[in-house]
Order: sequence, then structure tokens, then C-alpha cells
Amino acid sequence: MSINKKMNSNILKIFLIASFFSINGNLYSGTSSDLDNKNSNFDNEILNKDNNFNYANEYLLGAGDVLLILFTGAPELSGQYGIGPDGMIYLPELEGINANFLTLSEFKTKITEQYKEVLIAPNINIQLAKVRPVRVYIKGEVKTPGFYKLNLDNENYTLNTRESQNLESNNQSTTMIQNNLLFPTLYDGLKRAKGVTSYSDLSRITVIRNNSNQKGGGKIKTELDFLSLFLEGDQSQNIRLFDGDTIIVPKSKNTLKEQLLEVNKSNMNPEFVNVFVSGKVTSGGFITIPKGSGLNQAIAMTGGKQLLSGKVEFVRFKKDGEMDRRVFSYKQNSPLDTSRNPILEDGDIINVKDSLFGTSTDILNKILQPVTPILFIRELID
Repeated sequence: MSINKKMNSNILKIFLIASFFSINGNLYSGTSSDLDNKNSNFDNEILNKDNNFNYANEYLLGAGDVLLILFTGAPELSGQYGIGPDGMIYLPELEGINANFLTLSEFKTKITEQYKEVLIAPNINIQLAKVRPVRVYIKGEVKTPGFYKLNLDNENYTLNTRESQNLESNNQSTTMIQNNLLFPTLYDGLKRAKGVTSYSDLSRITVIRNNSNQKGGGKIKTELDFLSLFLEGDQSQNIRLFDGDTIIVPKSKNTLKEQLLEVNKSNMNPEFVNVFVSGKVTSGGFITIPKGSGLNQAIAMTGGKQLLSGKVEFVRFKKDGEMDRRVFSYKQNSPLDTSRNPILEDGDIINVKDSLFGTSTDILNKILQPVTPILFIRELID
């Protein structure tokens, strides 16, 4: 077999191994242009980063939400009403109303005006009875970019008939649903995307959100210094996520060792990563190692290098299609996160090569084996 054929065979093996890892990824096939909207109204620092969240003025209604609407003086109109897939909600005595991308306070003002034609001085209270799932798109420098459905604590909690009647008889607004709901946060979203990489710039994460129709529509966004959450415990940067949000994690030109070590102390990244170790090691194959482990630790977990082994080949397939491949001499005492002992990620490939002396010894063994000359020549060619 020629040298070119051997190289092609090795490349094919590496490609097949990398494909194994990528099958489990929740990758999005779209491009960044899918997020571009020339009609969007971007306004930096407009998202509320205060922990005192105001549901009535910030949460945008959409398909799947269920509202408890109470009419003072007209209990026959009170009830729970759902928003359909088209964003329309149908209420007694009124035609369909588009509630999509309206806040609760905006929706209340809208229907109060329309009910003035039906009721005398309508007094209406509106609360969330059931909240739709939070679906977000996470792109950029995370382990597995894509669309994700994030869970809400108590997301299936719905006011029952007795609770609705009690609220109506008390003639008061309630924050029962709101106080029992905990929306997912940016931390939850990044964790669901299997965490960040050594190139993730957490100090410049962008969150893009739908804007209220009555505030001009389009999109609003903010930039967050999410790294301060790990370094200083600044939870104001860990904002709540809403349905339709887009999270963009930029890439740094250099590895951010200190940042990655801080993140690895948390539970955001998976506790373990899977890598493939082959060549002159005691027991090669796919192995699972703790997050934050380096190349030297992975080799040690296979039982170590064999005698007569040579240099180490390290291969990493990046999300942008490029490949990080390096060959170097193995040093057991190399510091972590250096060129000879990188912090490993899911899908990394480590191949411990044979030494020149070891290769020569294999050839000599073939010569000394009791085989026919024809078989010997064929093995040398292969």
C-alpha cells in the first residue's frame, strides 16, 4: 500500500470517529443570516437585568398561553381563555383579538377599550393561568448550538375552577401564577447546550428578544458580562429567558484558561467528556474523563504509553469546519492547558504513535517469522 493510500485511510478513520461524536449533537443547520432582520429595532441595554421582574410589563403573550380573565360585575364573562396558534384569543361579546407580542398590561388596555362598547365602565383583571414553554436558539461558541425547549418550574400549574371562583368572588387581582413560576435563566440555557468551550468569551454574551408590538415591534437586545457571575457572583447578568430569545456566545481568538477553570468548578458544563485514545497505549478506545482533564490525564487513564512509543498526535474538529492537529513529544509533567497538554473537549482524538525503533523492531520480527517470502513481501508493502 502506498504512503498516499495510508494517509487517506487515516483521514477516513479520523472522519468516521468525529462523525460518531457529532451525531449526538443538537446542531442547527441554519446560518447566522437567519437571525438578521433589517426591519428589527435593536436597542442596546434595553432588556431588564433587574432581579425585580415585572410580569405585567415584560412578559410577551403568545400561542399556548392561557389567561384567567375576571370581569367585576359580569361574572358570566369570567373564565380561562387560551391563545391559539395564530396568536388570536376569542372572548365573549368580542371578535377575535390578536394577543401576540403584547404584554399583560397592554392586552388589558386593549380589551378594556373594546369592552367599553359592551359594558359600562368595565373593570377587568387578567393573570396568567398557564404559560407556554420557553423555546430559545443558542448559537456561537457553545458545545452544541441549536434550538432548545427549556422547562419552567411549575410550568404545568393551572388555576382550577374553585381557585378561579375564589379570585372572582374576592374581586381582586392575584399574583398566584406569577409567584409560582420560575422562568429559566441564561445559565440554564447554556447548561442545556452542554456548556461552553475554552474559546467562549463569556464577558460579551448577547441576548436578542422580541419587542412588544405597541413598543414598535422588531427586536431588542443587550450585552451581558456573564463571566462576572462566576468571578463575582453578579446574578444580575443571569437574566430570565423568554420564548423566542436568541443567545449568541462570541468566540475568543485565544483560549481563556482562567475562565474555563472557573466554569469547570460549576455545574454548567457536563461532568464528563468523551474522547478517543488510540495507538501505543495499554488500553485504547473511547474513554470518559472528568471535565477539565488534560491530554496527559487521558493517556494515564488508558494505562499509560507502551514501551517504544513515539510522539503524540492530537486532533480536534472545530465547529467552523477547521481542524486543530498537532504532533509533539509527550511530556508527563507538561502543565495543564498548554500545547502539549490541552484541556480536552468532547470528540477530541489522541493517537500515540510508534517510535522509529519500535517500527524497525516490528519489521525485524516479520523477517524472523517462519513465513514464505511472498507473504513477507506482501506484509512489507502493506
